[in-house]
Amino acid sequence: MRGRVCRWRTMIEEGKIAAKPNWVVQDNLSLDNAHLAIRDACRSLGLSCSLVPFAPFSDELPESPTDIPTIFYGSIRMVGLAFRSGKWSPAAFFNPETFLATVWGSAYGEHWLNHGSKATTLSEFVWEPHDPDRLFFVRPVRDAKEFTGGIWSFSQLRRWNSGLIKTDLDDGQLAAIPIIVGEPWGIAKEWRLFMVDGRVSSASQYKIRGSLRMDANVPSEVLEFGARMAEVFSPHRIFVMDICESAGNLYVLELGCVNSAGLYAADVRKIVFDISEATMADKTRRLR
Repeated sequence: MRGRVCRWRTMIEEGKIAAKPNWVVQDNLSLDNAHLAIRDACRSLGLSCSLVPFAPFSDELPESPTDIPTIFYGSIRMVGLAFRSGKWSPAAFFNPETFLATVWGSAYGEHWLNHGSKATTLSEFVWEPHDPDRLFFVRPVRDAKEFTGGIWSFSQLRRWNSGLIKTDLDDGQLAAIPIIVGEPWGIAKEWRLFMVDGRVSSASQYKIRGSLRMDANVPSEVLEFGARMAEVFSPHRIFVMDICESAGNLYVLELGCVNSAGLYAADVRKIVFDISEATMADKTRRLR
């Protein structure tokens, strides 16, 4: 990695590749000091990194140069605002048309844990005829994380507006957002893979039977499964893929935008390096 960093400098000076990206990282997140890990990684790689505060419901984005490649990391709200503003490039590695559970779930088929789930809304689903005690897994279709997916009984879901589902949306908004509803499945282990151009940059286990358990040692079969699934479908050249083990089998749990993803025990320096290099390569191609 050190040799490639030195080549960055030489090739930039010779005008062969674009300038190194600037990272803009929210510093008031509760993501296990991810902002400090990214800052330290940037420093070791000779990259610029700005730590910035961002209020939870703010529409005010931090000041940052717009004439160099810029990568944001932080809350979904901050990253989304930066991406939609069009001021920075790439800002975030995102595509609203592909980061949808209905899209990647369909692509992975039976390799998706919640294969067979239906797309609906709460306002529609609560009128269906189901046993009150029957359990359902429910999550938003979009990567906007309007609420955290979970398991509820049908009787609970019929009382969704009692504050059962934690969200910043008002009742009308929550009732209308697209959701996925399916059978709940037991999950033994969960891993997060950071994918860059079809390969695993780094990875981390993050849960065992629902409890947080971070471990940088990820089984090779998990890494290989993730690489195979990325060949089947990738929502972007850079993204995170969560994989789980259920009943002894591996499944894709969900995909997400790397710019707001928890890093857990992954190799942050490797992730920052690979994402930065991919960004520089993309910018170089556009300059030619």
